[in-house]
Amino acid sequence: HFIYSMIKYAKVNYSGPVFFVILLTLFVLIIKDQTLLRNSTEVQTAVMNVKYEEMMAKLTGADKVNKAISGEQIYKNICSSCHSFDHKVVGPPYKQTLPKYEGHIDQLISFIRNPVKKNPDYPPMPNPGLTPVEADSIAHYIMATYKK
Repeated sequence: HFIYSMIKYAKVNYSGPVFFVILLTLFVLIIKDQTLLRNSTEVQTAVMNVKYEEMMAKLTGADKVNKAISGEQIYKNICSSCHSFDHKVVGPPYKQTLPKYEGHIDQLISFIRNPVKKNPDYPPMPNPGLTPVEADSIAHYIMATYKK
């Protein structure tokens, strides 16, 4: 109506209210767009968050039921093919490597999960792909057996 009045009567004194109405209209449109965008992504964000939590649980092994995992069984199935306690097989004997991990079981678990070549006399240890619970179980088993 302000624009119609300005054109019909050719008065300039309506320019202030017209500017205010246009500015107010722009603000309302911007707020409406932001509200629509927020509302439309809210559900998708919640779905993505659930999927992310499921994926992280799988990667960390938290999705598995904590069964009693025998460190001895893991040793026999995986570790014994390359390691022994008292002599070299493919990897170094545990009596040679475990003394540096006494009192540092977390470092041993970390090494078991992500092995790094440390001794040039032996080939690099392949990653056994153990879950954190399995790595903890095998670390405690070999430390207890080593100390006997």
